[in-house]
Amino acid sequence: MRKYHQVSDALRSLVPNAKLYVCDEDYDKLEWDESNTDTKPTKEEVEAEIERLDAEHLAKKSVSYTHLTLPTKA
Repeated sequence: MRKYHQVSDALRSLVPNAKLYVCDEDYDKLEWDESNTDTKPTKEEVEAEIERLDAEHLAKKSVSYTHLTLPTKA
């Protein structure tokens, strides 16, 4: 499945006010500022948030066309 969101997107969603640096969108290269009052999300929490954000994106992107009426030939 294509991923629409990355580690940095998930971190912004989970801890919007945290001070951090992530290199190459790699959780293992995440630098967490010790002044943060929020707890650093686990890798599993970040991965789950990416999945949630992607699912939300796809739900918004999908459109139902059942309300359309196609023209008919006379």
